[in-house]
This record gives sequence, C-alpha cells and structure tokens, in this order.
Amino acid sequence: MSQAIILSLFFAFLSPLLWALMDLIDEYIIDNKSRYPLGFAFIAGTINALFGICLALFLSWDDFSWQNYLPAALSGIFLGMQFLLYFWMLKKDDVSNVIGFSYFYPIIVAVISFFFLQEVLTIPIYLGMGLIMLGISLLYLNALKTKMKIALWIIFSYALSIALYEFFIKVATNNVSEINGLAVSSIFLGAVVFPLAFFPQIRTGIKYEIKNIHWAVLSEIFTISAVFATYLAMKNLPATVVSSLQATQPLLVLAFEKIANKKGFMKSQDTNFFNKFLAIIFITIGVAIMYITEALIN
Repeated sequence: MSQAIILSLFFAFLSPLLWALMDLIDEYIIDNKSRYPLGFAFIAGTINALFGICLALFLSWDDFSWQNYLPAALSGIFLGMQFLLYFWMLKKDDVSNVIGFSYFYPIIVAVISFFFLQEVLTIPIYLGMGLIMLGISLLYLNALKTKMKIALWIIFSYALSIALYEFFIKVATNNVSEINGLAVSSIFLGAVVFPLAFFPQIRTGIKYEIKNIHWAVLSEIFTISAVFATYLAMKNLPATVVSSLQATQPLLVLAFEKIANKKGFMKSQDTNFFNKFLAIIFITIGVAIMYITEALIN
C-alpha cells in the first residue's frame, strides 16, 4: 500500500470525526447562543467565503480554467444549500436525528444512477437501501413523538444537497489541487448565503447574530477542516470507500450528544438513547453494505 493511499485513509477516518465535532458545536450554539439560525448561517457562511478569498490570494492559479474549477464551485454551492437547511433543521430537532436523516442521500445516488447511468442495483444494494429506510423511518417516527417540525421534503432536499456536494468534490479532485478546490468551494458556499441579506427579517437576525461571531469562527474552523479532509481522502481513494467511512458520522454524533447531555452542555429533545442508537445502527450498516457492494462491483 502506497504512502499516498495510507495518508488518504487517515483523512477518510478523520473526516467523519471532524464533521461530528462540528455538528456537536453547532447544536450547542443553536440551542444556547443563537436565536436566528439563518442569521447565524449567514455569519458562518461569510466566514467561509472570507477564508476562501484569503486562501486564494496565496495560491497559484496559472492553470485556471472554468471547466476545471466548475466542479469545485458546484460542490461549494451544494454545500451552501446543505448549510442553510442544516442550521434551520438544528433549531427544530436534535443533531443526532438531523445527521441520521442526512444519510438518505446514498439512496438518492443509487436511484439517480439506476435511471440515468443504467447502473445495476444488486440484491445487497437493495438490502442496504432497505436498512437505511428502516433506520430513517424509526428516527422519524421517534422524532414525531417529540413534536418535530421538519417536513419530509426538507429532509429529502438536505440529503440531495449532500449527495451532489460529495459527487462534485470527487470530480473536482480529478482536475484541481485539493487546496485550490477548498478555496473555490469556500467562496461559493459564501455566495449561496449572501442573498439572505436581501430579506428584512433575516437582516434583523444577522444583526443579532453578530455577537456570536466568535462561535461562528470556532464552528467554521471545524467545517473547513472537515471539507479539506474530505478533499484529501477523495484524492487517492474511491468515493465509495470514503463515503462508507463517512457513515460512522451519525454514530459519532450520537455518542458525543450522549456525553454532552450527561455533562449538562446541552439538552436533547429526545432522550431515548436506545431507540436512536438502534435506528442509526441500521442506517450505518445499510450505507456500508451499499458502498462496499458498489466497490466490489466496480
């Protein structure tokens, strides 16, 4: 095994850990510090854009072409869409449920591949899809008991944005360096949140959330680190391997959420740990089966 692949494997394991830590921090902020989630999303997205611009100033763009950098830009756009939905959903439900719902995206990818790329869906893939649907259904039914206010179309949109974000990151790594791709993705993530400032109600939220800018900086350090780790993992590994390891994220989030509740850092709306754990186990196993099967087929 080459050194490059070993390094990519390290980042593939590191990426879900960074995402999970970011999720925990965001849940704490939204529950305890923030009043306007979309206002906070604007502040956090602006920090991403400023980081991308500053980073871009120190990089070489001699090989620049729109064709090469378009996938990185699209990954940033879909990450920005995910960003807005994510902060809005955190205000409505526990972070472990939100992240669990997000893993509907492998099913979306499989269905799109079946209809548009004529890919074959084998029995193990159907099994994986079934386990994911079972886990998400259990999460959703359990969340309804706590008067969750997230519509199914929001969950679908969130999962779709994640699927497209990961797809375009993989495409981007074939054309540009990871650090240049990170700069472009960060800038376009910010571009997605900028239109929020045109809405008077959200502008009120932005003014309020400026006082939480230090929390936004902390959160976005983890966001940027997680995106960069994903780029580095995708560079030398198949997307199926990286996505399979990413499936540990909801388990990590649930474990961190349990610890945070026990320590008094946050208060979950749904404290039935076993029901959540069972649902997320189904989701994690389902995702792993789907991606391992896909890797073996290819």
